[in-house]
Amino acid sequence: MRAGAEEARPTVPVVVQRARVAAARAIDPRRPTRQRGSGEQQRQQQSFESYDSKTAPLPVGRTSVGLLISVVVMGAALGTAGFFGLKRFRKQRELLLAEYAEELVEALQFVERRSEDLPDEEKLEKEIAEVTRLYRAKAPLWGQKRRMYSSFLYTLIRNVKLTVGCIFAARIVQRALGVTEKVAAETMNALAEERLASAPTLLGKLLLLSDRLDVDKKSLRIRDKFTFSAEVVNNLQQNLRESCYRDILEERIQRMREARGEAPLTIADLAGPMQDEELERFRRRLARATLDTELAKSLLNSETIPRGYEILGFQEAEARSILEAFIADKERGIEDAGRDVEARERALMSRMREAARESDKGASSSATKPSGHRFECQRCGYALYPAAGREWKFYGDNFACPQCGAPKSEFRDTSENS
Repeated sequence: MRAGAEEARPTVPVVVQRARVAAARAIDPRRPTRQRGSGEQQRQQQSFESYDSKTAPLPVGRTSVGLLISVVVMGAALGTAGFFGLKRFRKQRELLLAEYAEELVEALQFVERRSEDLPDEEKLEKEIAEVTRLYRAKAPLWGQKRRMYSSFLYTLIRNVKLTVGCIFAARIVQRALGVTEKVAAETMNALAEERLASAPTLLGKLLLLSDRLDVDKKSLRIRDKFTFSAEVVNNLQQNLRESCYRDILEERIQRMREARGEAPLTIADLAGPMQDEELERFRRRLARATLDTELAKSLLNSETIPRGYEILGFQEAEARSILEAFIADKERGIEDAGRDVEARERALMSRMREAARESDKGASSSATKPSGHRFECQRCGYALYPAAGREWKFYGDNFACPQCGAPKSEFRDTSENS
């Protein structure tokens, strides 16, 4: 019965068996199948049963190579994008550092223009704090306080004439950025070594700032960058500090002059025949030097002199000495301007005499008598022959004798037409 039943069992087609084997492999390639088949199928089944992923290496086919190439290409693309992204990020950071320094310098100049002698420190601190807050919020400048401080110092000493306001601004920026004394000294040392070693003028301005700021003086190495002796460097620093205080004096005198409302000389204020643009310029300079000397002496005689000397490290007695030297320079300017005025007047007189002699020669050599008038000075005998109908130009109301300076009332018309 059993043999007959087995013979009556229907046979499964080979195609169906292969499909079942493929489905079993899809579930687990190591799972053996129970379908009967040919000897080749039995060998594949045994190989699946004996497969061990820990001992047998996976076969490397086309799919694995493609995956490796994809990973390499993607890594290269990410590296290239990261390189150019970092380069762009750094460039943006440098631009922001330069903009930050320029904004601070403009804030300093804005406050200085609206202050009398010294810049208003409170207003300056508000302006600097606002600019610093805005730029520190930008991502490229996060944690870059040392770079920001260095950029500001370099822009300040390179683009601005050193003043007491610069010292104020440097102090406020140092506080606003939270730069310690040690970090400030390290920043100045790096700036002197990397960017200012070949510029002694800028190096001197940085040295003066470091001397007046709260920095670690023991770690400063700015003086080592000078090629001069220590005595020469000290003299240069003294001259630079005096120049800063002289600027304060000039500013005060200019404001006093504007308050007086002194009107400058014009060419219309000069004598008729002596009207000359160069002479006007010399006389204007003489008048300005005279007024400045008078105002400077009033400052010296007052109880208090302009402030700012204490910021530069001077005592009041030293500041008064600088003011006295300032007055002496103004007096020398008066002497120089006076000599220029006299020399120009002599040149104009000589030119007018030469023109008069040429006029006399032309009148004496002419066969006919001049048809115009002949005006003769009763003091020196100088004769003037203005062209007929042109007396108003050459013989006006402000006319004076070019030889002796006699007014027009001393001239007589000696022509026959009179």
